[in-house]
Parts: sequence; structure tokens; C-alpha cells
Amino acid sequence: AGSYNTANGQSTCTNCSAGQYNTGQGNTGCNPCGNGYYCLGGSHRATCASKTSNCVSCNATNGTCTGCAAGYYLSGGTCHICAAGYKCDGKNQIKCPEGQYNTANGQSGCTICPAGKYCPGGSSIGSCLTSSGNYSQGNAKSCSNCGNGKFATNASGQWNGNYEGTKCNTCPTGWYCTGGYPRQCPAGQYQDATGQDRCKVCGAGTTSNIGASSCSSCGVANCASYSSGCTCSSCNSGFVLSGGACTSCSKNYFLSGSTCKKCPTGTTSNGGTVAYCIGKPKKQAHCDNIASGKYYYYSGHCITKYNAGTTKGPTIPSSVTSKASNKSCNDKYCCWTGTTSSKGTSGYRSRPVCNYYAANKVCSSWSEGGISDFALPPTSILSKFPNSTVWDKLDLCKKAGSKKPVCYAYESRCVNNTNYDKYVGCAPYIYWGEDAKTIHLQDDAYSGNNPSTYYTSRKYYAFSVRCVTDQAPRTD
Repeated sequence: AGSYNTANGQSTCTNCSAGQYNTGQGNTGCNPCGNGYYCLGGSHRATCASKTSNCVSCNATNGTCTGCAAGYYLSGGTCHICAAGYKCDGKNQIKCPEGQYNTANGQSGCTICPAGKYCPGGSSIGSCLTSSGNYSQGNAKSCSNCGNGKFATNASGQWNGNYEGTKCNTCPTGWYCTGGYPRQCPAGQYQDATGQDRCKVCGAGTTSNIGASSCSSCGVANCASYSSGCTCSSCNSGFVLSGGACTSCSKNYFLSGSTCKKCPTGTTSNGGTVAYCIGKPKKQAHCDNIASGKYYYYSGHCITKYNAGTTKGPTIPSSVTSKASNKSCNDKYCCWTGTTSSKGTSGYRSRPVCNYYAANKVCSSWSEGGISDFALPPTSILSKFPNSTVWDKLDLCKKAGSKKPVCYAYESRCVNNTNYDKYVGCAPYIYWGEDAKTIHLQDDAYSGNNPSTYYTSRKYYAFSVRCVTDQAPRTD
């Protein structure tokens, strides 16, 4: 074994040289040592690894290692295990390049960096977090940021946390995205477009909730204008600005400009937006608050300057029968409008007159300037009515029996004549009082008559009507 010869009749054999070997008897040649082995000559044959651990190739004649197993590298004729972060091909140790990594010893290759992570090379591997707006799509040496107008999510679309970002998404409406991270628009702002890095501010008088894509009206009741957002700067007429809200006045207060003021002593109000309080009048100005120029003041009362049925006087309600001066009225509530007289002294003219029942209804139905408790004048102020001039008089009488008023030019044919029962008195310068016994004769021609006896129970007679109230709007 380990030798050979090539001719017959030889007395000796030739030994196999280094790098070759054979075994057994009668060999005529030697065999190559083969990969992974070394042969010192003769019959010697051993594995490379038997001389050098983890060696897979060596010099065939002396066993010097020339190549190590995968995951090892050759240095100084010795095989060394590959360090983490490197790949070893049996000869060389090579660091994992950018975008790849490994974390164990003895590796022959590197792993591609997965999506959502970054690998700067070697054994390092880190996460690209959505909370920072970062992502990667694999084989990345570093994270990428989604930038403004977009945001990072993982493969499942999650973003609000420490998820590993794998893609970028367009910022939706109602949101703004900066540095790859999304945030909802705050209250008072909105965003109606996608892919934006800031929100728009709602205009004056409008507002929004968090994450809004549009603004809506503030709805501050009775606000007339806003300084910004929903900050009310002025209120509608009749309201006061208080703490950013438009409020009305409390009970027993009235509104003066933009301020609520306490009602004067002796007056009251229901509050709200009233510009006056109500109480007993004390001067002409209080009566003018009902309607300027239309009322007299006297002794705590406001008296209509104009007779009922005239343009500026109390209105005759529809429940009262209204007739022309020459027409009959057979109802309980009757008024006659009167017409200019065509007889007698020039300049006489007519005004509306009513019977007692109608007069009562006229005043109780009348309201003006926020005052509604009108009545016929009490006896105490009837005599204080201003006197009329002669051309303001109306001798409008109604004919007895027919209840038909007739115009005459002479007073003697009306009230003060011997045929009194035939021609019933009906003149506008005679005024109904609070009852049928208190009738005031405004003309001096009748000053000699006693109203309390002369017109007793004459409720169907037709006289002028003026109304009185003891209440008036006051701010003092």
C-alpha cells in the first residue's frame, strides 16, 4: 500500500509522492488526493478539517488550509467564525452593506432590510416610526419622511402610535400634515382640501368643531357683528353685549342704547328689549313717550288731543257700527263719522261722535305706544280739556225716534232749545265722561247747564270721545 510499479518482474515498488496516495497491493499507479484532503505521500490521506478546524480546502501535499466553510473566513491559515454584521465566503469577512444586515455569528450572507425598518449596514437595524412621520419600503439604509401634506402608516393603515411606517398617504380633509404626521384642524379652523400642511381660519361669525372640513354659523343669538371667529362685537338693536353674548334686560330694567338701566321709582317693566318702563305719568314728556304731540298731560293722566275716529285720534273698532252723519243707527254701539255742514254759518265742520256704549268700547279697545289701559275721562279732569274755537264746533244732532243724526247750523236747534225731546243733542264739543252722568260741555254757551242733571241717563246721545290713561312709558 502506498507504492506501485509499472513493469513485471520488478523487485521493488515506487512510493506515491505527496499529493497522491493509494491503498492495497499490486498497484500500478497513485490516486489524486482529492478536494478536501491532503496527502503526504504513500498511503497517507486526511481531511483538511482534520488539520485545521472548519477548513474545507487545503494544499494537497502539506494540508495548509486554503478555504474555510461558509460562515468562516481564512486568516493566517486558520478558519475564524464570521462575526455578526458580516458575511463570510470561506476566505473573506465582508461587512453587510447598507440596506442589509445580520445579527448572528457565522453567517455566509446578509438579509435584505424589510419594509418599515432601516439598515445602515453591519448588524444595525432600526424602525421607521409613524409617530415621526417616517417610513421605508425595504432595502433602506435610512428612513424617509413623508413630508408635508402626507402622513406615514403601516401596512394596515395605522399611524397613531409607534407603528413601523411602510407607506405615505395623502392628508385628508379636516386634517393638516406636517413632517409626515397628521393632526386634526383645531376648533375654529377647517380644511376643505386634501394634501394640506395647514388649516384655514373660520371667518368672522363662523366656527367649527375639531377636524372640520367646513365652518358653520356661530349662532350667537342677536349678534349683529363679530370681531373674529365667534367673538360678538355688537348686538342687534334692543340687546346688550355681556360676556360675549347678546342679552336682554332683566325685569324692572329698560334698555338705553347698549346698557340696561333700572326702572325709575314707581315704574315697572318685564325686561327684555323694552326702551321704557311703565308708570304713572308726571309730566308732558311722559305723555309724549306714548306718541309725540298726540296727548295732553294733566294731573297724572295722559289725554288724547284728538277725538276718536279722526286721523290722529283713537281708532273706532270694527265691533262698533260706524255710520255717515245722515244715516240711522239702530245698534247698541254706534258712531257717526260726520260731514262738513252745508247749511248755516260758514266754517262749521263735523267730527265723529259716538253714543255712550260705543265711546266706552272705543277707549277700552284703544292702545298706543305700549299702553293699553285707556278709559273715558274721569270727572276730575273733564273740565280741563282745551277749548275749541268756534269753527271747530260741530252741531251734529240726531233726530229723536229715528236715531238719525242731522246737521244744523245753529246751536239753538240742537241742545238748548224747547224741542229738546225731538232733537237730541249730539255735538263734538260735548265729551263723554266715565259714565252717562259726567258729560263735559266744552263750549261756554252751555256753561249754565248742569251736566249731572241735564244729560242724566242719555247714553244714546251722540258726543265726542277722548280717551285717558294713567300709565305712560317713562325713563325719567
